[in-house]
Amino acid sequence: MRSPLLICPLLFAIPSLAWGAEGEAVVAVEPGWAIQSAPERTEHTFAAGASLWLGLTDSVWAAASLGFTGPGGDFRSVEACGGLVLALDVLRIIPFLEAQAGLLASGEQTTALVRLGFGADYFLTERLSVGAVARYRPLPSELGDGLVTVEARLAFRLEL
Repeated sequence: MRSPLLICPLLFAIPSLAWGAEGEAVVAVEPGWAIQSAPERTEHTFAAGASLWLGLTDSVWAAASLGFTGPGGDFRSVEACGGLVLALDVLRIIPFLEAQAGLLASGEQTTALVRLGFGADYFLTERLSVGAVARYRPLPSELGDGLVTVEARLAFRLEL
């Protein structure tokens, strides 16, 4: 009688295969925390973003993202990026690397942006995953040294 109760958690822990696919779309919402560093101060504030990935191959996606930091602290920003995401493995847990470029606006200043990130998604179902992503953006000297965000992810996969 106890055997089924003991086996169920083990089945959940065993990685099952999940495939990325050409034409697959991934839509994610990403609430989190931002740390903006400057020589004289460090700002901590709320961060949030949304990402849209479109599968080019089984492990490469074209990506577009929008994000913002604020309202806490003195540093507030809005960004729009596009680039590539590379899946490192396709099991129940998918670690990934991303490289994107775009624009960041803070106050009255707009600057070019390079954003590098790494994260992982864990499949709850075939279409729904949760995960986390950390991203770094070097900033021009007038905005500080850099901006780091750590965000949770809730992602939905759609077949196009």
